[in-house]
Amino acid sequence: MAKRKLPATTDSQQPPPRRSKRNVAPGPTAPPPRAPPAPAPKPPTRDGFEQWHMRELGFGADVYYHPSFIAEDDAVQWYHELAALDTCRLWYNPRITVYGKTITQSRAVAVYATTPGTSFKYSGAEIDVHYPLPPALRAMASRVEDALGVQFNHVMLNRYDDGSVYIGRHSDTRDNVVIASLSVGAERTFVMTPRLPPKASAIVVPPERSAELAKRETRRWLLANGSLLVMQGMTQDFWKHEIPKEPKVKHGRISLTFRQLA
Repeated sequence: MAKRKLPATTDSQQPPPRRSKRNVAPGPTAPPPRAPPAPAPKPPTRDGFEQWHMRELGFGADVYYHPSFIAEDDAVQWYHELAALDTCRLWYNPRITVYGKTITQSRAVAVYATTPGTSFKYSGAEIDVHYPLPPALRAMASRVEDALGVQFNHVMLNRYDDGSVYIGRHSDTRDNVVIASLSVGAERTFVMTPRLPPKASAIVVPPERSAELAKRETRRWLLANGSLLVMQGMTQDFWKHEIPKEPKVKHGRISLTFRQLA
């Protein structure tokens, strides 16, 4: 595969986003019946979305954050509804292999899909996928889809019981062009760390931009109760993200991560 070379741009410019039918910005577009169209990125104009914040991370990152996507009281109710899911049958702690060592992750997950027979691998391990979405979860998914104009077919619930539970620094696969993460429960810190695209990617960084990339700083902000985070474009190529340990956090948080899986 021929490598795609990014143009040498000034500090104020960003490379164009990877062409994709799934690359969209939050806005008033109604969800299509099947695959989403390819609208040009536009500022959000839907009622109540004037509080969207675009995180200026530079060089391919396309990140939006809404601190109060849903009302706080609704977020608290949603947290308790999700936490009450059948813990014996649905929630479990994934086991992954890192550098030849198998470890059990501290967070519990539950995975759902909109179609039966969907398979999903996480860090090489097969994860049980449940179908259909419970009514409460379907309502939450519709709320996100209506706002973004995107239809998702997969959602992973991540349960952080307190500040000792975390997820390490990582990037999602490049197939996940649009990722939306809804947070309910305790506030947790979200950290984005700069990275270079993997050698296997079709992205070539011009030598004159290497120094610029090396100067990028780690970014962090709080994910509020009821907030929504959207990552798209080339964010996963140029940034890693994590939820670090926070011993002072004594209450639980659940995130709903919506994706489009082929």
